Amino acid sequence: MLFDPEKDVANSEAYIRDNIEATETLIVAMISENVPYLVYLGDTYANLEVEENYGLSEDNFSGIPKTFLTGEYGETKIRGEIFARKSVGRKLANGDEILKAVFPRSTFVYGEGDAKMMETFLAVCQRHQGCIPFFEGSSRGMFQYIYAGNLAGYLECCMNTLMFEPERCNGDYFYCMEDTKATKINEFFAPMLEAAGHSFVPAAGSWYLTFLSTFIYEFKEKIFGKTFKTIGKEFSRCALRFLFAYGYGFSNRKQQLTMDYRPEFTQSDGIKRTARWISANFGGEQKIVETRCNIKVLDKLSEIRYDENVLRMG
Repeated sequence: MLFDPEKDVANSEAYIRDNIEATETLIVAMISENVPYLVYLGDTYANLEVEENYGLSEDNFSGIPKTFLTGEYGETKIRGEIFARKSVGRKLANGDEILKAVFPRSTFVYGEGDAKMMETFLAVCQRHQGCIPFFEGSSRGMFQYIYAGNLAGYLECCMNTLMFEPERCNGDYFYCMEDTKATKINEFFAPMLEAAGHSFVPAAGSWYLTFLSTFIYEFKEKIFGKTFKTIGKEFSRCALRFLFAYGYGFSNRKQQLTMDYRPEFTQSDGIKRTARWISANFGGEQKIVETRCNIKVLDKLSEIRYDENVLRMG
């Protein structure tokens, strides 16, 4: 996931500048400087509509939807991608070559160095006495994930394939994941949050009431210019909906056919590596905290287990 989960940071001008104008500037520069190859990292969730999304292929999400699950971020992100896709085949300034590009769309990215999401999680923990409330439901918050190290491997493979076998991928876009199983976000991130001495707990209130109150508080902030503490504190209404309301799962068939790369790290290894980094930067090897739900969390990274309560997409 690439969009910013904090409500005070996200703004239309920044998204337009970073996702649309920057892409247009890059394409113009590549053509004028005769740079023929582009690997454009997109976002699987950018052009999803506000609803459950399971089992559909990339061809179902080629353009602009009626609504955007991730709001202004998603709209600007997909518009930037479409501009780049339409630029494929344009002649470079030298007149001898054309622009070639491939468009991997990453699922939920995790890994060492991703401080932004952890800082947001910890801010929510501070308001809820060491816990992050999550909303129970059969498919709420189901995601597919990719470890940053595996994503880097896919991007390198994309570049090599584009340079030496462009017929396999030029102009194509595909979902990029390390495993087809979709797992609840609270279960997936539990070992990583525990490494910082915190945990997920079921929310006391209903999803609909929480979302409504967040919407009202954000509306008040826009009108009165004040900061109101919402139930999720640092989560924007868009992030709250994205992270906890729906489930998302896609096939990796096109990825497997387009790229020869197979993930170097298993998902279990990626989780353990990330948990160790979080422990070193946000927690401490032996940190124990007493949470609101009276569960003692002891960080023993060698004992981290990953329970697969998952939905697997074929």
